[in-house]
Amino acid sequence: MHAHTRSPGGILFLCTILALTACGSRDDTVSDQTLPVDLSVELEVQSLDGSQTFTVPRPGDPEWEDFLEMLDHPQFKSRLQGQPGYARVYDPEWRAAVRGYRDAPDSGMDLMSAFADIEGVAREFLAGIQMNDYQYLQMLRIDELEFEKLVWPSAPQSRPVLRIDWREAWGSHVGHCTGGAQQILDELGGRELELKSIQQGETKDYGQFRIINDVLLTLADPSDGSRIQVKTLDSVIERNGRYKGFIYKD
Repeated sequence: MHAHTRSPGGILFLCTILALTACGSRDDTVSDQTLPVDLSVELEVQSLDGSQTFTVPRPGDPEWEDFLEMLDHPQFKSRLQGQPGYARVYDPEWRAAVRGYRDAPDSGMDLMSAFADIEGVAREFLAGIQMNDYQYLQMLRIDELEFEKLVWPSAPQSRPVLRIDWREAWGSHVGHCTGGAQQILDELGGRELELKSIQQGETKDYGQFRIINDVLLTLADPSDGSRIQVKTLDSVIERNGRYKGFIYKD
C-alpha cells in the first residue's frame, strides 16, 4: 500500500514534523521488537513534483544508520515508536528541521523597496498607521515573489517529504499579515503618534537572510503624553544589510 499523505500548511518557520502510518506486508521483513519502526509496514511518500520518493529504510540500506539517528532525535520521536503498525519515512533532510533552515542555493534576489535599518521599517510602519493606509502597510512587508524565491526555499517546512506547496504557506502568511494590519488600523489608525523606542528579540539566521523576532514599538501620543506598545510589526527580515517587514502579528 502506498500512502501519499499531505501535511497541513502552517505558519512560516513552525517546526512541522511528518508522522505517517500505513498497513501492508512485506516478505523480507526483520522480526526485531527492539526496532523503532514496524518494518512490515509498506510506506511510500512522493514529493509534490514527483521527483523524489521517500520510504522506510531496511537494515543494510545505505541510509539505515542515519534513519535510526533521525528517529532517536527528540524532534522526531513518537510515543508510537516500536508499536505494531507504526512507521515513519526517512527524511534525508531531517537535520534541516533540527537547525531550523535548509541549505538552499543563493537566490541572487535582494529585498525590493527595503530600508537601511530596522528603524526605517518602524518609522514607515508608523507613517502607515498615521495615514490610516492599509495598502501602505502591506507594501512594507515581503511580497509573494520574495517569499517564493528567497524565503520559502530556506524554510524547513519546504523539505520535499512534507509535501507543502509554497502557495499554501504563503496563504497562511498573508492571512496573519492582513489581519494584523487591519487590527492596528482599527485601534490606532489616523492618530498622530511618535516613535520612542524599538525593542528586538532574537535574531535567527536562515543562511541567506535573517529574521528579527519579537519587535516591540513604543509609541507616544504628544497630546497627553501616554505611551502605547505595539507588537503588530512582529518580525523583520534582513538580507545584505537591507530590511523589510516580514510578518504582522494579528
